[in-house]
Amino acid sequence: MNEPKRPTFEFDKSRDDIATRLLERASTDLVFKMSFIGQSHDLLYEHFRGVINQALEEDGLDPSTDPIIKLFVESHAAELREFVITGVSLERLFHIKDIEQVIGEQANVILTDIWDSLRDYIKTAEEQFKSQAHELPKMLQEIEQIQAANKKENS
Repeated sequence: MNEPKRPTFEFDKSRDDIATRLLERASTDLVFKMSFIGQSHDLLYEHFRGVINQALEEDGLDPSTDPIIKLFVESHAAELREFVITGVSLERLFHIKDIEQVIGEQANVILTDIWDSLRDYIKTAEEQFKSQAHELPKMLQEIEQIQAANKKENS
């Protein structure tokens, strides 16, 4: 079987462009993650609610009569759902070479879209930080005051 061509990055020749630098590492650092979305979350949540409710009822507890038990059931069902969904997603990571084997030359299109997204998110993050940077000295001063108060308390 022929190896698909590796995409070449001609987006931005500037070594200072972080999005380009990240995608230059795509063959080793970029993975695509499988993820369950939509109704699958609800189905798995309801499954775990049933499992937990059944276990509690077998121990003589009725979740419908106690709001704290009901909260316990709901939070633990959500926690178990996230454990399963996250675990499966992390077990099934696809590297760019796997995607290239499936779609061939179209990997360039995907990587171009990713590059565009990276640039947009990086720009947004930078702008967000810069818009709040003037608050940094005040925040650092407050942290120093808290540390000094804690140090004084512990002395």
